[in-house]
Amino acid sequence: QRRRGAERSNHEEAGKGAVGGPSDGGGKGDYGGDGAPRRQVSDRLGGGGNPGGYLHGSISEPTNTTPFASAPAAYLGSWTALDGVGAIHFDYRRFSNGGGSVLAYLPLAIEITGGTANPAGRAVWNGPTIVQPGDWKGYVARIRAADWTVVAGSWSDILTNVRSMRMQLELVSNTQKPEDSNGIDNVRLCASDSGADLDGDCAVDGADLGLLLGA
Repeated sequence: QRRRGAERSNHEEAGKGAVGGPSDGGGKGDYGGDGAPRRQVSDRLGGGGNPGGYLHGSISEPTNTTPFASAPAAYLGSWTALDGVGAIHFDYRRFSNGGGSVLAYLPLAIEITGGTANPAGRAVWNGPTIVQPGDWKGYVARIRAADWTVVAGSWSDILTNVRSMRMQLELVSNTQKPEDSNGIDNVRLCASDSGADLDGDCAVDGADLGLLLGA
């Protein structure tokens, strides 16, 4: 049973009290390098997700801050064993670009902070830039230094103790409200990134074969 939640405001932690169980894929191989379950970030709006509920970002910005969805503690800790082999899988959908004229489109973005230093090190992954609203689509952020920009600290040190992981929810800069409307669903931290895992559930199985044969 997927649990439903209310739409969240800027920087509020997604997934708190709404972390998916086995029916969300929590028991299908989405484990971190230390063997602890890495569950899905998904604050639920009922219906409209991929499938079921999803995390919805369409947020009023009285101070022009950038809204993020922060991962719960199950995602954090040591990622050292994931370096070069792990990946973050997630589904994303642009529902609307918002009102007025578009000033800029921003790429999909994930930020992690961590390490032994104080202040913490920081690294950012940038994915493709989505221009047009469309259907749900899966994306992969591989956990390897070449795919991330280290803003502070060092890549190897950040991975020793990941303290936060957050995904940007506003991806269009426009001239008037309503803001752009985005959805995130099925976020998984996978211990191994196999090119054969086509559905991003952290397991290579019959579902992936079906997608391959149907391509």
